[in-house]
Amino acid sequence: MAPSPSDAAAKVANALGSTSAAHDIKRESTSARLLGAGCAGIAELMVFHPVDTTAKRLMSNTGKIRSASQLNSVIFREKAGAPAGGRFLSLFPGLGYAAAYKVLQRVYKYGGQPF
Repeated sequence: MAPSPSDAAAKVANALGSTSAAHDIKRESTSARLLGAGCAGIAELMVFHPVDTTAKRLMSNTGKIRSASQLNSVIFREKAGAPAGGRFLSLFPGLGYAAAYKVLQRVYKYGGQPF
């Protein structure tokens, strides 16, 4: 004799546990959500800001690139002859505005939406 659909549903619910998504949201803290969202914005800036800057500098270049030194002067501009740390930091122009915009955007999107 097969169990009724309601009995089968009750057995599945008991096997999976009684926690639901609504109970999990109540356990999350607001500060953890906001801090996590802020970290996501900062991580996104650290990874994608230099890539975007490099791509835009290469797209705005009008001449042909014939050597590695010429490529460096296009990508790093006046910091082409600087040490590696200086060249890397030259890929973050406008970081203050970008950080404010991107971090606040992520905090709103990931941290503020549950409210």
